Amino acid sequence: MAHHLNRRDWLRASGLLTGGLLLGSAGELLAAPRAGKGKAGGSLIKLSGNENPWGPSEKARQAMRAAFDDCNRYPNDYLKALREQIAAAEGLTPEHVLLGCGSTEILSVVGLAYAQGGGQMVSAYPAFPLLMQYGQQFGADWVKVPLNAAHAHDLGAMAQHVGAQTKLVYVCNPNNPTGTIVPTAQLRDFCESMARQTTVFVDEAYLEYLDDPAASSMVGLVKQGQNVIVSRTFSKIYGLAGLRIGYALAQPATVQRLGRYQMGWFWGQGVPALAAAQASLADQEFVRTSRRQTTTGRQQLVRWLDEQGIRHAPAAANFVFLSLEKFPTTFAEDLLKRKLQVGRAQDYNNEKWARITIGTPEQMKQLTSALADMRRA
Repeated sequence: MAHHLNRRDWLRASGLLTGGLLLGSAGELLAAPRAGKGKAGGSLIKLSGNENPWGPSEKARQAMRAAFDDCNRYPNDYLKALREQIAAAEGLTPEHVLLGCGSTEILSVVGLAYAQGGGQMVSAYPAFPLLMQYGQQFGADWVKVPLNAAHAHDLGAMAQHVGAQTKLVYVCNPNNPTGTIVPTAQLRDFCESMARQTTVFVDEAYLEYLDDPAASSMVGLVKQGQNVIVSRTFSKIYGLAGLRIGYALAQPATVQRLGRYQMGWFWGQGVPALAAAQASLADQEFVRTSRRQTTTGRQQLVRWLDEQGIRHAPAAANFVFLSLEKFPTTFAEDLLKRKLQVGRAQDYNNEKWARITIGTPEQMKQLTSALADMRRA
């Protein structure tokens, strides 16, 4: 067997060992945030995709590097190991777990599966639209129920729209784009009631940003055998958006049904991505640190918005949804000129609003400085 350059020498040669690492507030190594590139060149601060500016964790990076040696093999063992790890963490069996390419594939597969034969899909509006939009392409109708005055799900109004033609009820908690949450007891009662009539899908992409994620999750309803599907992703707090790992938790029969709509036996995840997901799921200290840093940044932005009298939705995730009434109509374009990329303006309650991702402290300082300049202009 040929002698290979050892990993430490390789890391030193590639600059990964000596550069780009910072100490997090809990003492663990965090990757230095990486800026994107603007169309005109130069560093672009991306505050548009709700990504974790600190991730992946160092343990995830180490796992990816260690997995390179297995890239000549199909990922069977890694797929099996990740399903088992997720199941153990949630108190379920591997048969309750469906892996996908981010939660994007999960949402698309569910939209396709439940659109068969037509019918209706009920959701709050605005909410993350992918599942319902995908279902529309295959014959389902999307019933949009406006958010309440607090910019959160109006569960009572949603229940009134559920009937014989309802194939699925979609709940995004925390909600995207508003960042609002539904009180856990109310949401659990709603899901239990709706699950007796139809399938309930709970999108928990941003669950880990809540103070007590486990207590706020609806996975307990899956454990009880109810007709509920819960989706999660490694794209957000775990910082693996570019690796495309997500999963659903559902009854084994539902998992089997949804699996028939996936593209093939081996999905899009590669060995390094699966290894990174395993390491990330085990690295809960990184999750806690990311949540703490994000909460601090969000609170600082909200405090600044309040001081400026800028209206916003109550925020619980890693982004803030704010009214643009006090800004120029070219809000996103003006920020982009300052190398700050935020979510595009969208219509909500007959006015323009925008979603802004929480970045690093330095990035948020640049953001608020730019927002202040825009208001003075």
